[in-house]
Amino acid sequence: MGTPTTETVPTLEELQAWARDPSRRKWRNLISVLTDLFIESIEADTGAHGDAYAEVICRMLDDVATEVRKELSERVAPMERFPGRVVRRLANDEAPDVATPMLEHSPVLTESDLIGVIEMMLPAHTRAISRRKELNEKLTDALIRRGDVEAVRTMTANPGAKFSPKTYRIVAERAKSDVDLQESLISRDDLTHVISLQITPFLSEELKARLRALDAPPEGGSLLDSLTEIASESERKSKARRERAAVYSTIEQVLSGAANASEETIKLAEIGDFNTVVHFLAGIAQLPDQTISASMNNSNGTPLAVTLRGLGLTREAAAAIGKVRQHHLNLTARQTAIWLEGYNGINAREAERSLVMLRAKEGEPTQEPAGKPSPARSARRR
Repeated sequence: MGTPTTETVPTLEELQAWARDPSRRKWRNLISVLTDLFIESIEADTGAHGDAYAEVICRMLDDVATEVRKELSERVAPMERFPGRVVRRLANDEAPDVATPMLEHSPVLTESDLIGVIEMMLPAHTRAISRRKELNEKLTDALIRRGDVEAVRTMTANPGAKFSPKTYRIVAERAKSDVDLQESLISRDDLTHVISLQITPFLSEELKARLRALDAPPEGGSLLDSLTEIASESERKSKARRERAAVYSTIEQVLSGAANASEETIKLAEIGDFNTVVHFLAGIAQLPDQTISASMNNSNGTPLAVTLRGLGLTREAAAAIGKVRQHHLNLTARQTAIWLEGYNGINAREAERSLVMLRAKEGEPTQEPAGKPSPARSARRR
């Protein structure tokens, strides 16, 4: 459909005859000629009769073949000046072949226009939008909400697409199980360490090799090395949180009488983590962590021995704690043996009273559940 010349432009009578044609066979020609004339007026910087053109064309588009609508869409999609009513009509056409040129290229479509299409039209329409030269954060937010897999892959591979932090996190989460998405993500110029952390453990060896080939980040080292270090630190923190949650659960079981204090003490002591042991003992003694930590770090082991005796822990449990303390303070086996003998010589009743007094001074007294024995009595009874 070229620009009309004086020889090819139909007369007004011919145009009227085409418009009245009940078979609509001439409407293709009519749309072409009217568009030629309108574009000519735009190029002449008049843009005259835009509303009238839009009114006529939109009426005709409802009754012409898909091929005709597609031709018009492909022709006018790149134009910066064109009636918005016609552009929106074509962009919202149910036929993807018609809508795609507009959705992918038209600068006339607004952010609101595009979000409306994303929310209401077919996946093919959404995919066309994901290929636009530029996509702001609101558009990529809308695309990720729509959730079409191909559209998300395409927008991720699109260098002109900008992501909000929330959308970036969602894309990274989906990339864990999507190799194509992983490849697109690691190729982005705006890839951050924090976002990459989510997918690093899931990358294939080939993609890890590509990460190693990237330029070193400003702080030195390869991007993959940095990500691996961050991932390792995150895993350590996650493991610590899981272990602390498990200790809380064990403390509750001991306090309720559902678990044996001595047996659980031995289990945790075998792990050998000083802070975990301190937290557990503080929990079952109902004392602050710092109180138990101070007694564990005290070269005079008597305060610790009295507390453990007050809890009713067995000799085996006390010996297990002694080994943890020995390792932590770099004591000799002989020193630990002497401490354990001192533990055996402590009067259990007096130790219980001392623990009650210490708890009243530094701890927060906890009422024992009805019908449940105290941890100390429970430990001795078993």
